[in-house]
Amino acid sequence: MSKKRFLIFGFFNILITNIILQALLFYLKISLATLISQIVGMLIGFIIYGKFVFRNSSLSIFKLIKYLFSTFFIWILNWSGIYFLSIFGINKNIAALSLIPFLAIASYLIQKKKVFI
Repeated sequence: MSKKRFLIFGFFNILITNIILQALLFYLKISLATLISQIVGMLIGFIIYGKFVFRNSSLSIFKLIKYLFSTFFIWILNWSGIYFLSIFGINKNIAALSLIPFLAIASYLIQKKKVFI
């Protein structure tokens, strides 16, 4: 059941995060655009994933720190994926969109097994 909730709430979070990312990629370097969009996604995500997806009753500082590390790891995957795909001539915006499923799976597994346990 947490997978279904993750997909529903994740869709909302991805939508907001990627609207911001798509706009920023027109004006900023890949690293800064992905960082800003990840920060927005992180703030939304910590609350909705912790409370509503994994039904964690207490969102402690320790869990926030673990969540920050997991978000940083996902940001590195996102940035490097866009960067390497763009080296091969793939449009940055298309590259960012194509990475969503892979980043979502990695994020779910990390949060379920390491953050909100």
